[in-house]
Amino acid sequence: MELKQPLYAQIKQLLTQRICAGEWSAAEALPSEWELAEQMSVSQGTVRKALTELVGEGVLYRQQGRGDVHCGGSERLGGWSSADPGVV
Repeated sequence: MELKQPLYAQIKQLLTQRICAGEWSAAEALPSEWELAEQMSVSQGTVRKALTELVGEGVLYRQQGRGDVHCGGSERLGGWSSADPGVV
């Protein structure tokens, strides 16, 4: 039996893939939680939980008035790159 990942974990993985693909450069702010939720057709709370985990892992940092910002460097993503298998 295959267990499905929780939705926030799927969103976290999607955001990680988009970061690795270079959609946002280092020190660039990501779209707001509301915009990401709209893009992905999920609730803002789901996006918030995914972003909070990425902040906890050091992939993003939060800056007052600016939002969630990409720290840069694939080492923060566990060595993921857009060339890794399974990364879109």
